[in-house]
Parts: sequence; C-alpha cells; structure tokens
Amino acid sequence: TNLDASFHQYFHDGLAPSTHRSYDSALRRFSQFCTDFNVLSPFPVTEKLLCYFATALANDGLAPQTIKSYLSAVRSMQLSLGLPPPRDQSPCPF
Repeated sequence: TNLDASFHQYFHDGLAPSTHRSYDSALRRFSQFCTDFNVLSPFPVTEKLLCYFATALANDGLAPQTIKSYLSAVRSMQLSLGLPPPRDQSPCPF
C-alpha cells in the first residue's frame, strides 16, 4: 500500500549514508554466518541467534563496539521487515 511504501522510505531515510554502509557490511556478515551455520530462515531472528552471532564475531576478534553495531543492523533489518524486536521473541530469561 501507499503507507507501506512511505514507511519504508522514511525508515530508510532516517539513517545516515555511513550507517547504511555499516549496516550493509554487518548484514553481509550476518548472512555469511547464517550460511556457515546452516540457518536457512534467520528472520524473525531470535535473541539466541543474535547471541551466537555476537559470540562468533567476538571469536573473530571484533571489538565490542563493532559487535554492538552489527547487532543493531540485524535488529534494524528485522524491524524494517515489520517483525517484532528480537527480544520480544526470546525464551532467554536475561
């Protein structure tokens, strides 16, 4: 619908070009992670999957701030797909 198109445009325009570049890189990394670990349908993403992704990034030596940015990118993608935030779908108690 027209509102859907407007929403996606505003959502997209709300991020700086540098953030888009950062998020694109993060989402490529997330996609590769999912391929490597045979996660066929990552969305809607769960908090558990994000925890595993963060662990893999830490094991690869990424800085905590970079990991935080990568997780934000995945969360942003989930929201742009019209899905609830990952934590809303988590069975994890923390």
